[in-house]
Amino acid sequence: MYFSLSESEFAALKNQLTGNSIEEKLRSAGPVSLALAAGDIYPETAGWIW
Repeated sequence: MYFSLSESEFAALKNQLTGNSIEEKLRSAGPVSLALAAGDIYPETAGWIW
């Protein structure tokens, strides 16, 4: 799954997460859900892909 963030959104997110590296910070974020335009939550679950 791909999430698009602007540079300022990414910087704000990065500063909120714990960890020393980007990888540690992303792993500390935990699972996410995709909210579709109609308001439904996409039912698929996936692990990390590196």
